[in-house]
Amino acid sequence: VIYVYTSGDVKVILHLDTGSNKLGLCAVATGSDPWLLCCPAQNKGAIRIQCGQDATATHAFQAHQSGVAALELSASGSLVATASETGTVMKVFRTKDGEALYRLRRSFSTRPAVISSLAFGGPDDCYLAVASSSVTVHIFKLDNAMAADVEEKENASPALEPQPDPKWTGPLSAMQTLQSKAADALRGLTPQLLADLRSFGQFHLPDMDGGQPAVDTRSKQSNIAGPILAFHKTEPRLYILH
Repeated sequence: VIYVYTSGDVKVILHLDTGSNKLGLCAVATGSDPWLLCCPAQNKGAIRIQCGQDATATHAFQAHQSGVAALELSASGSLVATASETGTVMKVFRTKDGEALYRLRRSFSTRPAVISSLAFGGPDDCYLAVASSSVTVHIFKLDNAMAADVEEKENASPALEPQPDPKWTGPLSAMQTLQSKAADALRGLTPQLLADLRSFGQFHLPDMDGGQPAVDTRSKQSNIAGPILAFHKTEPRLYILH
């Protein structure tokens, strides 16, 4: 359950039912009008968008098949980023209708990782930083042109193949058949893997990669499960707490 209070007299104005939310996931976009709140919905892997304090101005949509491990709203409230418990793929949705805009993949490896933080930054929230239980922080560029190009390719009609010359038969025809079957099998196995966006920038946390940080203000008794990220509002800086 998530409660929303007024800041003045601390009165409850909203009572939002969620599913299992052991991590206490909740994100608020104060830059939108009205404000937006995002939290796990009652169904596993679904998220809920609450628009202002009107209890009826809410909708939910399925983000992942497994449970949600992390979520974050952009400053304007137009986008929401989510990560599943498996930690291999992150997604970015449009908040107003739940349309999936991007699938982001940390690496080709299917090794699971715990996503600890997601952070939007840059002009028009065009960057998304991702931290996890691994030593690497990934930064993705949310390129509208790239997303449109991928969608255009997916919706394009298949190209017409030239008809083979009747005299080319026998071994050549058999080899072409084998090549075609192999290509079909490959497309069937990896279409989504090849379509996922990759990070354009990544770096290793210094003190988790054998080095030493210049400044370390962490408490030795800290219960933070993984790195927490935040972009500077006006300067090209990324802050990391871990």
